[in-house]
Amino acid sequence: MNSYVLLPVVLGIFLTPGAPEDELKTAKANLIGEWELKAATLAGSDVPVGYFKGATVTFDEKSVIIKGQLLEAKGSYSLAKMDKLYTIEITEHDECTARGILAVQDDVLKISFSSDPKAERPKTFESTKENAQVLFTLQRRPEKNKGKEEK
Repeated sequence: MNSYVLLPVVLGIFLTPGAPEDELKTAKANLIGEWELKAATLAGSDVPVGYFKGATVTFDEKSVIIKGQLLEAKGSYSLAKMDKLYTIEITEHDECTARGILAVQDDVLKISFSSDPKAERPKTFESTKENAQVLFTLQRRPEKNKGKEEK
């Protein structure tokens, strides 16, 4: 898998008008943390685990970092809502931009974007041969010290 396919997971989310500020703050708070890539689908075909095993995506207040066997990248992000979806625009070094959507439910994060940087933003979390979308499913990693008692 080339770095272009993994890179857009990392970098930016686009603010659109009309989303209540409190709702965006809550959504961003739910996104912050370290996520492990568990599944990837490209144009309707599952990507073999060997390509992304151990890959992580970490969001903080302003930046996102992706680390994997084939790639390490960093960028910035912001969160937006359009209709019922949260949107994400990913840009690395002000050069490569990908427009996608994301959803967080409990400790599962789904991110979808087009494999073509010039294509429109996805409207669904479905990757098919016809739409050539990439779909990533990530699992939140537990906080390192969460649940440990201090001595």
